[in-house]
Amino acid sequence: MRTLMLMRHAMSSHEDDSLSDHDRPLDQRGRMDANRMGRFVVERNVVPQAFVASTAVRARDTMRLVMKSANVRGEGELQAELYLAEITHFVKVLVKLPVEYGRVMLVGHCPGIEEFLAHVTGAARHLPTGAIAHIELPISAWKDFSSATRGELLNLWLPKDIS
Repeated sequence: MRTLMLMRHAMSSHEDDSLSDHDRPLDQRGRMDANRMGRFVVERNVVPQAFVASTAVRARDTMRLVMKSANVRGEGELQAELYLAEITHFVKVLVKLPVEYGRVMLVGHCPGIEEFLAHVTGAARHLPTGAIAHIELPISAWKDFSSATRGELLNLWLPKDIS
């Protein structure tokens, strides 16, 4: 079994109209929520062994803040394919992961991350910014993942519900 955690990036800022969508940073609430979710995965004993995020600034910074708050060393991995990703992009990223990672977090964007969640679990759910979907997959290695793989949605955690 493998565990996949899908996280929508935390709340981003719209203050600077000169920035492209890709370059928008997190706002203050987004930084607080990312830190909160990092502490939460520690409390739940579900800290990912690997983190992969879109190259967009808000996704990258969400990943780094979650990692820092969860006391995870390293930089995490950035994948351009996760920016505005379709289902096939998520599959391409997952099948390349090393076998030693049993629990992985992907940090991405809507609508792609919601579409991928619905595709894998059959559960259409809204992922507000900062939310984490916790999925169990019936595979023994990431290379075995395919677009036909179906998993079970175990939890959906929202920053507003975490104290």
